[in-house]
Amino acid sequence: MMDFLKGLSASGAVVLGLAIGCMCAFDMGGPVNKAAYVTGTAMLTEALAAGVGTDTYNFGTNFMAAVSAACIVPPLITTFAVVVGKKYFSQEDHDAGVVNLILGCTHITEGAIPFMTIWPVMPIMMLGSSIASILTIMFNVHDPAPHGGFLVLPVVENGPLWVLAILIGAVVGGILFVAFKKYDFEKNQKAAPVAKPVEASKAAAVEAPKAEAADFVKVENVFVAEDFASRDEALSFVSNQAVKAGIASDADAVMNAFLAREAEG
Repeated sequence: MMDFLKGLSASGAVVLGLAIGCMCAFDMGGPVNKAAYVTGTAMLTEALAAGVGTDTYNFGTNFMAAVSAACIVPPLITTFAVVVGKKYFSQEDHDAGVVNLILGCTHITEGAIPFMTIWPVMPIMMLGSSIASILTIMFNVHDPAPHGGFLVLPVVENGPLWVLAILIGAVVGGILFVAFKKYDFEKNQKAAPVAKPVEASKAAAVEAPKAEAADFVKVENVFVAEDFASRDEALSFVSNQAVKAGIASDADAVMNAFLAREAEG
């Protein structure tokens, strides 16, 4: 792997950076990512042994900086996306994306995995990481530390340019992620009218007397020893108990509303 990646360096920053970025963002900490990272640390070992100022040192530390940049970008892409395109994400996804700001800044790529398992955004992550790697190589950034994210900035040569490269990759990837989520959101919105027929059963349930939470959150309305053979049997029991408690007037309407909600889920 070291020989292969060293050979790519002769093809220029774009080819080498593209290879590093794609490998690091392909599986977010998996075997392919680790192959690039371990190769980077091996080259860094050779670089430190060769000494500052040598060609080996310059290549190894530049390569390590590119690997680190590529690993930092994916979590930051998710952070940018959930902040800028907040209305397209659930609250849970938004919170996870915000936490990824910390993970990304500390070189923990795995924070982006949950987003990749939900949406087909791997190409976006690979593109963002590749941009950061390519720019890092072009900016002649040198990182003599094998890990740490932005924590190692004090020892990174051309640190500000390194941060700039990472931010550019994160912003480009973030914009594409938001665009994808906007398209996905609008597509689901257009499909929503198909579910309209269930509104009738909801309306029937709403006709029941309005109740405050305090009206039904009582000890006598808590059931812990029931034995149901199916979901529908449990929902039917709840519907009938709602009528008995005076919370609803039509058990069938409540049951239909439950089933409509289950169908939507």
